[in-house]
Amino acid sequence: MRSLKKNQQSLHYAIYSEEIKVYQYDEAGNIIYIEVDGEKIPVEIGTVAGYNNPVSFYANIAMSGGEAEAKEYGFDVGAYEAILVTTDKSLPISETSRIWHNSEPQYGSDGMVDGDSADYSVLAVKPSLNGMKYLLKKLPK
Repeated sequence: MRSLKKNQQSLHYAIYSEEIKVYQYDEAGNIIYIEVDGEKIPVEIGTVAGYNNPVSFYANIAMSGGEAEAKEYGFDVGAYEAILVTTDKSLPISETSRIWHNSEPQYGSDGMVDGDSADYSVLAVKPSLNGMKYLLKKLPK
């Protein structure tokens, strides 16, 4: 499998790094604390997925199509919206990564990349002898 440069598009990927705790804030933007046994503890309201800074790369991307009953790589073709193909086998993209295609990565007020601003999440990674194929699931916007 070869990848013609004229077919490659500029994309970004971000690798999952860790779960980030989300705290409750007051009207002034300060973290709310509660006191437990004389110790102040921040009020945690949940966690979100954290991603490393996005990295630019070039690859071929194609929107999938076909019959809903067709299966490719063990997935119904309706389970994914795009296929990313590259001959660069050194990319660290995995099933927890995010891909930006039509939009630019967005950052939160804390300076961390917003993984939900991505266009796609990676559904599956399918290596071959000369390249990699990634099945992509469209993220709701």
